[in-house]
Amino acid sequence: SAEPVTMESVAVSEPPGLSSSNTRSAASPMMTPTRKTTSPADSGGMNGRRRDHSRASTTSTRPAKIVMPQTSGRLFDDLSRLITDAAGMAEGARREVETVVKAQFERLLAGMDVVKREEFEAVKDMAAKARDENEALAARIARLGVGDRVRLLGGVPQGDLPALLAAADVMALASASEGLANAWVEALACGAPIVITAAGGAAEVVTDRAHGRIAERTPQAFARAIGDLLADPPAAAAVRGGAERFTWEANGAALSAHLAGLADHFRRGL
Repeated sequence: SAEPVTMESVAVSEPPGLSSSNTRSAASPMMTPTRKTTSPADSGGMNGRRRDHSRASTTSTRPAKIVMPQTSGRLFDDLSRLITDAAGMAEGARREVETVVKAQFERLLAGMDVVKREEFEAVKDMAAKARDENEALAARIARLGVGDRVRLLGGVPQGDLPALLAAADVMALASASEGLANAWVEALACGAPIVITAAGGAAEVVTDRAHGRIAERTPQAFARAIGDLLADPPAAAAVRGGAERFTWEANGAALSAHLAGLADHFRRGL
């Protein structure tokens, strides 16, 4: 008798290393015919064929392996680098914008009548010290009984200074440190001789006895210099002559010549 042939389902998986596009899914197994030899005694007629069919239908299948291509890993690396580069560019742009905004803000403040916090604190400390010194001086004036001759005017508006200086016989300023004080030149321009210390450019201003005296920074030395000027007051015109060398035009020309000399010196050095 002819040998009956049955069909069994066999799952076939692709060998590793193939791309996912070439891998067959377990949901669609490849059907391959297999020959199975049975005898009438074993098969039991129709019942045997049912059993064979049952075994064929319950044969287990193995799921197919899915292989991830290497290109996906490179794609993720490229995306990561792209995101990192974008973040770096954004941070650089943020710093650049902050720098530009800060520069614009500083230029805006420079054109306004404002002061920096450090300058404000310094002026506030100076004002506090001046107030304490004025209170100590007021107490001393009262103790000496000279309040009818000594007055502490405090801050005076700039427009009121010329009249006050012109009415003075002497302007005395016992500075510990100076450059070339505007107060010296302003007093001379108003006709008031000056008594000052040897600080800064004092010798450039007091070039004649008509301009005043340079004295040591002691009460006795200042008292002698003031008494000398009161005893022999110089002519107002001669006093004002001491300020003629310090006009805006003269100062500008002198500063320009000085800077030009510095530039020429450095050019020769190079």
